Amino acid sequence: RGVVHHGGAGTTAAAFRAGVPQTIAWHLGDQPVWGKRVADLGVGLTPCAHRELDARWLHAPVDRMLRDRVMQARALGRGVRAEDGLGHAVAAIERAMLAARRTSEKTATRLEGASAGA
Repeated sequence: RGVVHHGGAGTTAAAFRAGVPQTIAWHLGDQPVWGKRVADLGVGLTPCAHRELDARWLHAPVDRMLRDRVMQARALGRGVRAEDGLGHAVAAIERAMLAARRTSEKTATRLEGASAGA
């Protein structure tokens, strides 16, 4: 199994998580970047622009993708599924909020000191 798709971040992430090889026929925006990332990680082939996509292009790469990229894709999928992405995101947001609160408190203290001295 494998997937050829447009290269949107969500679709790319879903294929990473599923642990299947993928190849991207991109359309616009950040999709070529995701296509390059897929190839760089070894879980898919070099992306192409959607206007280059035809039966000839599709046959050989898909065959090669399914033959050569399955093990790397499975390993990446196991790693992604094992991550606590939500937990890491919550912790990062909490750290940022705490830092912002500290900065705000320091600024308020400085302003209070400056107005008391005026």
